Amino acid sequence: MDFIISRRQMLGMSTATLATLGLVACGGKKETTDDAATTDACLDLLEPAGLLRPVLASLTAAVERHLTKRAGTMAAGAILFSNVRGELGRTALVPEILAAMTGKEQ
Repeated sequence: MDFIISRRQMLGMSTATLATLGLVACGGKKETTDDAATTDACLDLLEPAGLLRPVLASLTAAVERHLTKRAGTMAAGAILFSNVRGELGRTALVPEILAAMTGKEQ
C-alpha cells in the first residue's frame, strides 16, 4: 500500500517520521516506532515486525512520484540511504542516470 503526502510536508519531516507514516500505510501500528529517535532505530524496529521491505518500498515510491511530478520531462532519481545500513532503496531511473553520468551500466 502506498501513502500520499505532499512535497511540502515531505520536506519538513525527518526520515524517521516518514518511515512511521510508511509503517502505518503498510498496516503497522504507529506505536511500533514511537521510541525510535533516529531513522536507523526506526528501521531496527520495522525489520522484526516484517515491515521493513514494504515500508521502504512505499517510501521509495512516494519519493519517485514527487520527483517525477517536480522534474517534468527531466530525468530525476533518488537513492535512499542511512549511515548504518547503507542503501535502502532507489527510484527506477537511478541506473539509467548513473550510466549516463559514468559511462558504465549500473
